[in-house]
Amino acid sequence: MQIKYGIISDVHGNLSALETALAFLQSEGVHDIICCGDVVGYGPWPNECVTLIQKHCGCCVLGNHDAAAIGTIHIERFNGNAGIALRWSEEQLNESSEVFLKQRPLKTPYQDFFVTHGSPRDPIWEYMTERVVAYNNFHHFDERICWFGHSHHPTLFIENGGDIQGGFIRDEETLYLNANERYLINPGSVGQPRDGDWRLSLVIYEKTDDAEKVTWHRLKYNVEKTCEKMQAVNLPAPLYNRLKSGL
Repeated sequence: MQIKYGIISDVHGNLSALETALAFLQSEGVHDIICCGDVVGYGPWPNECVTLIQKHCGCCVLGNHDAAAIGTIHIERFNGNAGIALRWSEEQLNESSEVFLKQRPLKTPYQDFFVTHGSPRDPIWEYMTERVVAYNNFHHFDERICWFGHSHHPTLFIENGGDIQGGFIRDEETLYLNANERYLINPGSVGQPRDGDWRLSLVIYEKTDDAEKVTWHRLKYNVEKTCEKMQAVNLPAPLYNRLKSGL
């Protein structure tokens, strides 16, 4: 028996990056794809990205940018450039995209996993970047593995008997899972990496009769295409300039 899942998050309207991610996952033979939210916001292709997520992902939760784009939370809560991009995205969303995003749960069990955007405790706003925050969140889901996003940093936290280990994943890495441990895992961002590496980030989870593992992958995509499109639709320059540095 072999099961493979692709885990993605924080696409942020970056169609060029999403297409690269989906093509790679298909080439790796994944059985299903999980998206940890923020399909839209920042990037210039909100509807196109929603369409692909709807087509290819068995599970997708609502991110904070998704929620703002459909009016669930106030755009005023976002800083200047993010707010500008969200207002633009809100104007672009077609009815089909709005319906899909409005139907997304904030958090949900899926297969043997738990899926959220920010954290199990606070799916919209909380960032899980420190072990003390992770410790508190392990009490808010029952499954062994929780997939999350929001921070745009590939991240791993491991809980074993109350002890919490882990932190940021600095490069491509494979971790073999232990049946006696629980995990909080962030695949990093497809469309807006912010860990100093401009390449898109995703995870492949694989389970066989003999082993269970997760692998972080970093992939180059046509970042210039995205920047040119963002410039063409007059999105703020800092938003597309940062894509080239991953900051």
